[in-house]
Amino acid sequence: MKTRITLLLFVCICSTAFTQNVHYIYIKDLPVSADYPADFEKVSDNVNKKYTHLKTKNIDGTLLQAKYMALVKNATSNLEYGDILLRYFAALRNSHANAIFKKYYKNCSATLIENRVFLSYLGDSLFIKNGIQEKDEIVQINHIPILTYIEKQDNYTAASTDLHRKYLTVSGLFSSYYEEDRTYTILTSSGQKDITVHFDDTPIKETVKPANPITSKIESKIFNDSIAYISILGMTGNVVDEFVKAFDSLSAKQFLIIDVRRNQGGNSAYSEKITEYLITNGQTACVSNRWLTPTNNHFTGKLFVLTSPYTVSAGESFVLDLLESGNAVLIGMPTAGDTGNQPEFFNSKLGYSYWFPSRKKAQVSLKGFAMEGESIRPHYAVSKTIADYLANRDAILNYTLNLIAKN
Repeated sequence: MKTRITLLLFVCICSTAFTQNVHYIYIKDLPVSADYPADFEKVSDNVNKKYTHLKTKNIDGTLLQAKYMALVKNATSNLEYGDILLRYFAALRNSHANAIFKKYYKNCSATLIENRVFLSYLGDSLFIKNGIQEKDEIVQINHIPILTYIEKQDNYTAASTDLHRKYLTVSGLFSSYYEEDRTYTILTSSGQKDITVHFDDTPIKETVKPANPITSKIESKIFNDSIAYISILGMTGNVVDEFVKAFDSLSAKQFLIIDVRRNQGGNSAYSEKITEYLITNGQTACVSNRWLTPTNNHFTGKLFVLTSPYTVSAGESFVLDLLESGNAVLIGMPTAGDTGNQPEFFNSKLGYSYWFPSRKKAQVSLKGFAMEGESIRPHYAVSKTIADYLANRDAILNYTLNLIAKN
């Protein structure tokens, strides 16, 4: 299933804030003649007073405030002020700290493979009509070499680790906070082609290939008599019930592969309930500190967990609980490096919302793992190569199956 990861992140924000009055507006809808310095002073004072990670990240809140206040005082439009807000929050270096604005999207997505960027999903008619195909390579955006463009866009990406920031930036290459034209230079089998698209809030009508909607958070299958597989796409909605339904039919297998490579979190209470089906001994949950008790029908075979830089928030705390249970073998790429630390939402009088972790003390797991700013590293580091990608090979899953076969 191919989906836009940027949209998944938006879903996770929504699921975290479902009981709160969070405002979603476009940057263009900020008041045009507002007192931007007064607003920024209030926002940054709030950050300096409550943000959990200032000291642990060695951020001088006062200096950071002064740096961006100088820019704010020169802002002459709402677009300039919104741009400054995004850069300020990105400078906090946390996946759960940002000014929350709507974005404009195109029905395409990109993936990063060995420091090259490829079209992983293509649903926009303009690209298709011009002969662009999935797996074609994006070599420039706005005539800037792709890696240089990504590096510049990093300044707008809220992330806790450099690895997560880079992957998030790539996942957002077909989205924009602004109404703008953007030119993609794409390497095709017939040479390079420039495609210029316009981002705005006009509903997408000319879509040749619609995106595949996520109708379920669970995908499961059986490989053979001894190996079962469950992919958990997010910790939202009815994921627990869906997991239990899949698990009941697979739990007798000798080996179980849990795939959270596309899991960008949601509600840690859901992940903890799922964890109780996968542990053999009681333990303390890393987020809630509640006691996790194995279910009567908990899995007793060998557990493998597949991870990626997109595994974050409740998806990442899920991995941490399984890792510290001693039951799981982790395979794949390092996680995003942020379990959440209970972010809090705030509303500006200018009509937008923002969020950041506001715990007095950053969470650390029972076994001493820092739950922000440090990726969970797999036991077996495996990543997809360009050859794997072009051949539709799932290198991480194949590695896991081969490891099981050898054992």
